[in-house]
Amino acid sequence: MTDNIKDPIEEAEIVAETPKTVNPSPPPVAAFDIAAYNATLEIVRRRIGILEKAKGQLKKLKEMYQDIFVNDAKYNQEDKLVKEAMKKRKDVQSQLAHRPEAADLNGKIKDLSEQIKDNEASLSDELMEYYKTAGVTEIEDENGQVQEFTIVIRLKPKKRVE
Repeated sequence: MTDNIKDPIEEAEIVAETPKTVNPSPPPVAAFDIAAYNATLEIVRRRIGILEKAKGQLKKLKEMYQDIFVNDAKYNQEDKLVKEAMKKRKDVQSQLAHRPEAADLNGKIKDLSEQIKDNEASLSDELMEYYKTAGVTEIEDENGQVQEFTIVIRLKPKKRVE
């Protein structure tokens, strides 16, 4: 038995393809939006002003609150007694701190605290680098626990070099 199956012939139009570029040019870099920059700058400046004003008001309220206690005779009398008791306590604490075992432990505490501080600073730098490369604020520790970290940005006055 012979198969007499014929391929159907379709009519088609040949369309010229546009040549593909081997090295496509990078996408255009977004132009600096001066209007957005100025708007953001104005918002930040306004927020700084609001914070400075609120901090001034807070300072004034705290002073008024403290004045209530400072101007009260009974409070001042009790405060004097507390200060005397604290002085006695501090003297005893100082005597105990000069013992060899206490001085040794205090030295170890200071050394370990410094190591922890240094490691925390290093971890902060490493987490920032991790965030820059991975783009996430979560990391899995050695025990499989997922921990989240936060990035804190603070505004502080620039130190002037004289």
